[in-house]
Amino acid sequence: MDSFFGSVDANDLLGMLNTWKMGDIGKHEKFNNNTKEALSY
Repeated sequence: MDSFFGSVDANDLLGMLNTWKMGDIGKHEKFNNNTKEALSY
């Protein structure tokens, strides 16, 4: 892990973490806030 993340700028890591935390495909209008449906698509 350190071989990848060790070379990434700290601010870029924070941006990636935010994307991973907030990323919910179920929130897409196609799935009407239904994550279970989105993941089974």
